[in-house]
Amino acid sequence: MPFEFAVGMSLPGHFRAETVRRVVEYGHEVAQLLGFEMVGDVFDVDADTIRDVVELIQQDLEYEGPRPDHPYTFWLGGADERMCQVAEIVDRYCARATGAKWESALVPEGYTVYPSRLIGFYAKCGRGCGPLYFAFAQYPPEVALIDPPYANMWSAFTDPNEHGAYRISEAHFVQCHLRHVWLFRLVKKRFPFLRLRVRDDGEFWQEQDIHLLLEKGRVYAFFLNLVANNLSEAGFEVVAPDGEVVRSE
Repeated sequence: MPFEFAVGMSLPGHFRAETVRRVVEYGHEVAQLLGFEMVGDVFDVDADTIRDVVELIQQDLEYEGPRPDHPYTFWLGGADERMCQVAEIVDRYCARATGAKWESALVPEGYTVYPSRLIGFYAKCGRGCGPLYFAFAQYPPEVALIDPPYANMWSAFTDPNEHGAYRISEAHFVQCHLRHVWLFRLVKKRFPFLRLRVRDDGEFWQEQDIHLLLEKGRVYAFFLNLVANNLSEAGFEVVAPDGEVVRSE
């Protein structure tokens, strides 16, 4: 039973980087005005920098010791927060030849294509929320072997996890959800050519109804508590994504 707010964004592939950057900089300004807890610097990284970042990702995949809490910070010695943010986004934005939608004799299973350019910023809305990636990726031509549409667009995808926000309070959850919604509404209003694909299980994007959003959130919280209680009764310790033990109610 999911509860998700997810947004896919795209711009035509022939748009110049300067145009993409204007969209990103406006989103960056709006996130700050909306009171996001953390808004990282705008970055514009090229293929060479992304190649360096991919090396960090590969080191993390091949690492056989105890898993560090923040792998990219671990490999950089904690020295470059911006590069850690870029590494996290690049790892999420890779196109990989695997899964049900992929069938091709041209590339082997697991073949991966990373972005050749990335323009965006990294943000967090508030306590209990996961990261928001407001970052547009441009891919090299070989991405067409895996996902053809990616070859002709600047694409972005983010699904900031709000589950922890609900555990803090209903008011906090609503505040975070509205910030996420209005960030993308305002950017779309400023740049009508921006294409959006939105999934909002709280239905606020579609209905703009706070009471409906709360009702959906309460149903989801009840479901999570029910699962947590059943697991606890079976002798399992249930731990939330931020490391806090979930208490039965």
